[in-house]
Amino acid sequence: MEGHGTTSLPAEYLEKPKNVRLGYAVNVWGAQGATVDEAVALVTPGMSRSMTYVAGSRARLLNEFFVVEDPSDKSRSAEDILVDAIARDDRDTSAFERICDDALGRPFDLPTTEEAAPQLTKSEVEALTIKRDQDRRAARHADAAIESCSKRAMALDAELIEATDKLAVLIHQRAEQANDLESMKGGRFSGPSTRRATTELQGSIEQLDARTGRLSGQIETMRTEKDGLSQRETEALSTFTRSTSFATVLDTRLRIDTEARAKGTRSPDVKQATQRHGLSR
Repeated sequence: MEGHGTTSLPAEYLEKPKNVRLGYAVNVWGAQGATVDEAVALVTPGMSRSMTYVAGSRARLLNEFFVVEDPSDKSRSAEDILVDAIARDDRDTSAFERICDDALGRPFDLPTTEEAAPQLTKSEVEALTIKRDQDRRAARHADAAIESCSKRAMALDAELIEATDKLAVLIHQRAEQANDLESMKGGRFSGPSTRRATTELQGSIEQLDARTGRLSGQIETMRTEKDGLSQRETEALSTFTRSTSFATVLDTRLRIDTEARAKGTRSPDVKQATQRHGLSR
């Protein structure tokens, strides 16, 4: 089925539960903070690591990836597109990180031991070790924050459903009593009992209005909290991705330096880059 068309399915096909399931489609930005039982993520060329993470981590029970291939490009498989998306980093980087990336290399583009990375001074090794450990701690804290936000978002979803159901009941009761009040006011009887019943009904409607207002305020507060959770989860994901990647770079850089020392090798080109960026003494 293409575009916005419709189709008809036979009743005997719909009777089987596994044949048809109700589904809702949202983009990656709209899905942030959402939690469902099952989710299907559509991966297209050009997606980034953070987008792929959000799309593939919304479900409690089952997360599936469906990859859109380019029919005109037979050289790239679905697996290639998914790997590219996971590897693509679209975050904003600081000047410090770019300098270190230039001097130390990327996780997937580091100099090999045979290319002889420069041997670091003792102070450089200490500085990189401290930075690597800081990034690892930041990644662990960010991972814990992501889990905390996800759990709270799940609880909020349940609370919002319950509160919304209660609000619907209150609104229905209020509408019914308002209709009853109008009928009583327009009736032929206006004795003491009728006036008393009218006053009581009016008081009941005012109470319903007050309860509806309080519940509406609670729902708005929960929605605001959920939006805040989505923002916190996005920030934590960015921190986790950045810290994990950079810790990997530094860890590999220190390992290469250790192996280079053992072989007594040293690369003048990389040494000059290190000195140029002020990372050597």
